[in-house]
Formats: sequence, C-alpha cells, structure tokens
Amino acid sequence: MLSPHRYAASLFLLAACQAGGDGETSRSTIRDSSGVTIVQNSGADVALDWKLERVTTVGGTGSTVEMSQLTEYTVDADSLGHIFVIESWFGNRVQLIDTAGVLVRTLTRNGAGPGEIGQGVSVSASGDGVLSVMDFTKMGVVRLRFDGTVLPLLPLTGYDLFGGGRVTGDTVVFHTIDRSTKAYAEQLQYRTDADTATLAVHTPERLGWLPFCRDGMEGLTPMLAPELRWTARGSRAIVSRSAEYRVDEFQASRFVRSIRREVPRAAGNVHAVKRFFPEGKIIGSRDCVVPPAELVRKRGVAPVLQPIRRLAIDWEGRIWVERNTFPDEVSRVDVFDKAGHYTGTLSGFGAPLGFPSQDLLLFALPDSTSDEPRLAIYRRVN
Repeated sequence: MLSPHRYAASLFLLAACQAGGDGETSRSTIRDSSGVTIVQNSGADVALDWKLERVTTVGGTGSTVEMSQLTEYTVDADSLGHIFVIESWFGNRVQLIDTAGVLVRTLTRNGAGPGEIGQGVSVSASGDGVLSVMDFTKMGVVRLRFDGTVLPLLPLTGYDLFGGGRVTGDTVVFHTIDRSTKAYAEQLQYRTDADTATLAVHTPERLGWLPFCRDGMEGLTPMLAPELRWTARGSRAIVSRSAEYRVDEFQASRFVRSIRREVPRAAGNVHAVKRFFPEGKIIGSRDCVVPPAELVRKRGVAPVLQPIRRLAIDWEGRIWVERNTFPDEVSRVDVFDKAGHYTGTLSGFGAPLGFPSQDLLLFALPDSTSDEPRLAIYRRVN
C-alpha cells in the first residue's frame, strides 16, 4: 500500500503553487569568515510560482527501459536532451533515452574491454554529451560520447572507491573510504590531471558486533545518523554531512561558500525510526527484518534527524536541496540561486535526478518502489 504522502504527491505536483505563500518573507544575510561567504537564509517556506507538466513516464510494466533502482547515481542527463539510465546498482548496461522517453540505444555492456563495464556504480553526464560511468571493477571512469564513441579510461588508482562520482573533462569528484583505519572515514575527493584535494571528511560512529536474527553485523552506525550527502557539476561541488541545515560549496579545491537555512528540526528517537521503518528494517538478508524498538535498543539513534537528504545542481547553477522528510509527509525541495539565496520550495517530489534542458527535469515518481521504479520527465511551463 502506498504511504499517504506518496499517494497525495502522485496525484498532482504543483498546480496550486503560488509565490509568497502564507509564511514570513524569506531573507538572506551574508557575512564573510576567513574568505568563506556564509549565506544565512531565514523565514518560513515560500512556495515557488512554477508550474510543471508531465511529458512522459519511463519504466514500469511494459517499458523497454530496464531499471531496478532509481537514484541520483543511476540516472543523469546532459544539456543536449540525452538521458542516461544504468539498469541497476553495480550494473553494466547504460541506456540512452530521448526527452520523449523513448529508448534510443544501449551504450555499454558487461566486460573488461574499451567502453565495457564490470560494476558500474554511478553515471554522470557533462554538458557536451559525454557519459561517464564509475566502474569498481576497472577502478576508474569509463567514458563514452552519446553516439557510442569510446573515450580513454580515466584511472583512479590509489583510491578505495566507495560511492559514486561526477565527471566533467578531466575533473572527477568522487566518494572514497579510508579502510586503513578502524574508523573507515569517508572522503569526498577532487581530482584533475594537475590537482588533487580532499574536500570533506565524514567519520561516522561505527558500532561493534551486533546480534540480529540468526547472525549479526559489524560496522553499522546509530540509526538516523548523519551521512555524507554531496553532488558536483564541473569543478563545483556541494556537501552536507551533519545535523545542521548547511550546504558547503567548493570551487575546484577551495571552500568558498556555506549556505544555511532555518528549518524545524526533528528529534531522533524510537518514534522517528518507526516513521521511517514502520514494518521494521532489513539487516543483512531479506529474511531478517528488525523492529524499530530493537534497532534503537541495539544501535542507538542520532539525537537529531539530518535535515538534508539529497542535493542537485542544475545547468543554470541553481542548488536543489531535498529535505529529509518522513515517509508519511509530503516531500519538499528547497531551491537556491547560484549565490546561495533561497528562492522557494517545491512540494511533492525530491531533488531532480537530471536536467535534460533548461525547462526539463527528471524526477523519480513518488509512488515508485524498489520493485518497479518509474522515472518522470516534467517540463516547466512558466
């Protein structure tokens, strides 16, 4: 059964959005701290006066496009109208889709040769139509043009890859982990042919052996603990990794801006865990579903819910910040201009998964499931 917020969001997105809302007018205060611009945004949510119309839906029963997962790592689009979808996490087939939702061609296949993929964990597209796939097997980036032309592999030797990557030219921003220490610190790395830098380090609390069901697991974190959230476009990267509503922005390897906003904060407790996992959470194998109370008793829980779930940057430089709402709430995404000033909030969907043009956006449909994910293409008409 669909949760209430997913059912409501699937009916319609933004037809009733009006600028100004009922809340206090948003305002920004700018100050400088050791060369870093701090943009403090205050005021209640303001609904954007944008109207979005659905163009088409991709995926689901009868679709020619295969998707087993739909995340910011498995979908992206260039600014030329090409949409790239990898069929699964650790997948090897990238499908090229046009803006009408039609499958144009399959660009990659399983293998170790040029342009082939072993374990693809993320796709990213640059504005000139180049597709990049982070490949765990090759320990590097497989690159192709949208017409299938294979480009040289970008090796990432010396790094222990952990998550996805964003690539433009020789610029790679990617998620790694330091396995040389017990803390297993996560890192966001910036790399070009001429420069390397660590943009952010996130060291979550790792727990020892915890018994669950017939076995157990080690290295888990407390429930609802902050995670490293990030994205990049070109040499610009943004990061969030704490219980604060804070988005740190980097230009190349330099920390240049910190964007803040005042939003209500939710306490971390058994009730919060139950709202996220009302039927319990799978630990290890699918036959091990652990109730919320047991999860909190054994793993503990963060005192405050991380306010930011996902980030995106569009081709015009706007920053999209998806709030970490509960499943029984309507999803919300805050939009900031390129300088970090809050411009308003959209309700009903999270941050877009791609931007095929200035007026097209890709969203995971709110009523998608892991068994049947569906991607929607929307057009902004005002």
